[in-house]
Amino acid sequence: MGKKTKEHRKKVAKRNALLNEQKKKQQKTAMDYLMKLIRSEKAKGLFDGEVQPLPNSDVQTTATQADNTTEQSQSPTLIGPQI
Repeated sequence: MGKKTKEHRKKVAKRNALLNEQKKKQQKTAMDYLMKLIRSEKAKGLFDGEVQPLPNSDVQTTATQADNTTEQSQSPTLIGPQI
């Protein structure tokens, strides 16, 4: 393995570490925001379920699952003028 290859791998590893760190910060911020929103909804009495953050889960998976359950539980909407 040449010197340039080693240097390149080192740069790539450093870049990947920075990207992973940024991703974790974004996930933490999103989770904190969602938990704050849920707490405020509970305080208003609009939310009565138990919520605990999922350990080691990414925000996209959690959000996607919530969207899927919401779509399934909603009744079909009518298209057209409402009287």
